[in-house]
Amino acid sequence: MALDPSTGNSILPATLESAALHPKYLGLYHSEHEIMALRHSSLRHFKLPAIGQNPVADDNAIATPLMLCLCDILAGGEKANSWQLHLQGAVAIMKQISGREHNRRNLQESHTRKFLRPWCESLEVLSLLGPNSKLTGQAVDNSSSDYVDEFHGFSRTLIPLFQEANLLLMERESLQEALEIGSQGHKIAEKMSYTVQERCRAAISQVKSSLARMSYTFHPSIESHISTRSRSDFISLNHAFHYGILLHLYRRVQYLPYTHPNIEASVQAIIRFYQAYIFEMKHVQG
Repeated sequence: MALDPSTGNSILPATLESAALHPKYLGLYHSEHEIMALRHSSLRHFKLPAIGQNPVADDNAIATPLMLCLCDILAGGEKANSWQLHLQGAVAIMKQISGREHNRRNLQESHTRKFLRPWCESLEVLSLLGPNSKLTGQAVDNSSSDYVDEFHGFSRTLIPLFQEANLLLMERESLQEALEIGSQGHKIAEKMSYTVQERCRAAISQVKSSLARMSYTFHPSIESHISTRSRSDFISLNHAFHYGILLHLYRRVQYLPYTHPNIEASVQAIIRFYQAYIFEMKHVQG
């Protein structure tokens, strides 16, 4: 898409920006002016098409904010919340396009869209546990498929738990504000707080139940030829994500102290599973 002159005017500079950020944060020299020029070029050429009229233009409209979101993440969040704004835009476009295409059931989804959809979904799901998340999982495929998603790095059964954790975090913060204000609804807030804690315990139980699984499957397209090494790596990464959710629930919903055994055990497990996952640290010179 980036190399297609009919669609790549906005995607190409965003793609080049992401490539330029890589050597910059490896400590290699790179021109800050060039990075800013690429960002400006991408935004200047980005034009939102009339959604639903041209599938290629629709793909371009989804891919550009996703690339800009990735660039802001790679840049370490230098611009506060800008990556969230790009992701919100991509999710909104994806939702609108999906709604239109749902009414045309015979429309065959392109290979590009099959790539963009899980990319958008994975970023949105991971953003749910971030501070001040503005998303709720609109781009999530709610099918009942149960396999370790090689695009996400975790089992699809974990997605509803990401969503539940997101709701619990928002409700917990709202209740805490109400309790601090000491309004007339103080008793109601206390009752709701009890309900949130019960749901939190149920979510923790579900995560632990998922962790106890002894076997995992992958998407049918790769199940037959995924290597033993890759399978092991994905399962380790999947376990790390499970403990990541537990960490958020323990710390941000239950308000457990950093020194609590559950917190320490979760952190140790994440480190252990990441150590088991063997990264190939490579970079391109120049």
